[in-house]
This record gives sequence, structure tokens and C-alpha cells, in this order.
Amino acid sequence: MADWLLVIAAGYLLGSVPWGFCVVQGRKGLDIRKVGSGNIGATNVLRAVGPGWGVAVLCLDVAKGALSVLFARWVGGDPLLHAVAGAAAIAGHTWTFWLSFRGGRGVATGLGVLMALSPPVAAIAGLAFLLVVVVTRYVSLGSLTASAVAALAAYLYTPYRPYQVMITLAAAVIVYRHVPNFRRLLRGEEPKLGKARAGS
Repeated sequence: MADWLLVIAAGYLLGSVPWGFCVVQGRKGLDIRKVGSGNIGATNVLRAVGPGWGVAVLCLDVAKGALSVLFARWVGGDPLLHAVAGAAAIAGHTWTFWLSFRGGRGVATGLGVLMALSPPVAAIAGLAFLLVVVVTRYVSLGSLTASAVAALAAYLYTPYRPYQVMITLAAAVIVYRHVPNFRRLLRGEEPKLGKARAGS
């Protein structure tokens, strides 16, 4: 039980570090939650501060997801423990206590979790994301597509049921967090990559 509590706490704390908020606050003295979409993720950081900082936040958010799972593997070999660690990291990013339990959408952190749990699923989901973004220039649509693809691929390329269930649930959370984006897509109001959001 102690191992489980340790892994859950570590996963949540690692996931809860709001790198997007920290980078923009440190670089420009701005609250990223009051800029552009109000999201603390890499895409909004890219728009607020620039591509280099957006990529840095992306890498940091991916790393905290992967590290959470790798720590769980170091603690023990139970696949369920690894899946719980990944879920804790995504929960920490999505509902970070540092920002009154308001965080990001979990895409980059989820990718890091996928990379540690199942590199084939991560590669397939990442490719789906890139193809959609290159064709449409909608990051949100790429995220929605990648989440759905990851949930399907998990049942083909992961040998453990806990991994499959966790990836499916994480994909559902990410899709839910993108509901406002989906509505803007339907209205034709979602900004494309490289285009500033109106009023930002």
C-alpha cells in the first residue's frame, strides 16, 4: 500500500507542475491563463511567447508524464501500478493544485505517459496528430484525433489490460477537456496554428 501511495503522490506532483504558467510568468510576467485561449499548454505558450518556448513547454510536459511511469516501474513491476502512475500524472496536469485545480488538457503529458507505457501506441497517436495538424493546421483537431487513435491502438499494441483501460479513460478526459475547442471548430471560430487568436 505504501508503494501505491508513493507512486500516486509522485505521479500527481510531477504532473501538477504547470510549466506553461511558469515559463510565461518568468519570461514575460504574464498569467498564461489570461492570454489567448487561457490554457497553460504548449500551443497557447507558443502563441503568447514564441515557438521556442512552446517547444520547451511541450518537452517538459511530455517528460513529466514519462517520468511518472518510469518512477512507478522503478518502484514495482505491476502493470496496474504503472497505469495508475500515468493516470495520476495526467490528473495532476489537468487539475493542478498550484493553480486552484485548473490546468491544461493533458495532451503532452498524456503523450509522455504513452511513450513510457507503449512506444508503438505513442508513435501511432503522434503520427495521427502530426498528419491532422499538417493538413488542417488545427492543433485541437489533431489532439482529438490522436486521443481516439490512441484508445483504439491500445487494444492492439499493449499486452496489459490496465494499460488499455487507462489509455482509454485518459483519451476520454482529453476529449472532454476539448469540448470548447470542438464547439469552436463547428462554428468555424477555432484559430489555426500560426494564426493569432482574435483578441489575444
